[in-house]
Amino acid sequence: MSKKDISDLLDRYLAGECTPEEAQQVEAWLANLQQEKNQWQKLGEPEREQLLSSVFANIKNTISPETRVVQMPVRNRWRMISALAAAFLIGALVYTFWGQLVQNRNEQEAYMAVQAQKGHRKRLTLPDGTHLWLNAGSSLKYPVSFNQKNREVFLEGEGFFEVAHNPEKPFVVRTGSLSTKVLGTVFNVNAYPEKETVQVTLVSGRVLLEQNQQELASSMELAPRQAATFSKKSGNLRRQEVRHVEEFYAWTEGRLVFQETPLQEALLRLERAYGVSLAAEGQVANCTITGTFKVEQPLAQVMQIISISTGGTFAPAGAGGVLHGAGCD
Repeated sequence: MSKKDISDLLDRYLAGECTPEEAQQVEAWLANLQQEKNQWQKLGEPEREQLLSSVFANIKNTISPETRVVQMPVRNRWRMISALAAAFLIGALVYTFWGQLVQNRNEQEAYMAVQAQKGHRKRLTLPDGTHLWLNAGSSLKYPVSFNQKNREVFLEGEGFFEVAHNPEKPFVVRTGSLSTKVLGTVFNVNAYPEKETVQVTLVSGRVLLEQNQQELASSMELAPRQAATFSKKSGNLRRQEVRHVEEFYAWTEGRLVFQETPLQEALLRLERAYGVSLAAEGQVANCTITGTFKVEQPLAQVMQIISISTGGTFAPAGAGGVLHGAGCD
């Protein structure tokens, strides 16, 4: 049978120009083989040949006794069989393509993106019951519903997670090439894009860190009151004990806790908390600071305290200012 014969029959069927007998046979055959559509793409050549053989037998079985009384010429019968087989193949391809298109569209629509602007924090509850704080200048992408084997979210910036326990679905926080995997625990992730490192601090429970960068793969497990620092440049993971773990999540309570924190790092945290622009000039930039501030305190008051502790002078400028001076003793 030629391709033109197959094409003509398919065109007539799709246009509704087939005889009632032809349309009935096509529809009955497709209905009987509905369960085979999803399997077609998974079959190899031998299995496909076997399936086509069963298709031909199925077509004969779907022809009613009244129809069999009228003997069609052998050539016409095989023309019909070949046409129906072609219709099945085209239908399966369309079904598969459309299914993938709908699936891709659903995947694109199935994610939520939340952003906390500078100067603001956000409290979220995820579909699985996990609670988290999103720090200023951070964003989170997460699925509308966790219906896969794991619970996966994507973080840029800083987030404090209280993960709902579910042993069957690990919770995974992805920050670039570093993944933090947990079953149920409390931890903080600091992964701002402008920083050269990603830091994960564990408050309670247990987490597994996994990374794959520059063809180097490594993993590390953390215990409570431990932190891991991941270098974006080298891909190295470094673990350390944490004396003041509250320093890493005090921001969720509206407090900024500094423990011998480099001044430049402290100014970045203040920038995000207040939504301003701050800088340090001169030797004062090499200082460290220790102290606790509440974000409801006026920025001028906070910077005055920092100026006294570092021996510098703060000059307001626009929505922020510059700290300059000879440096610390």
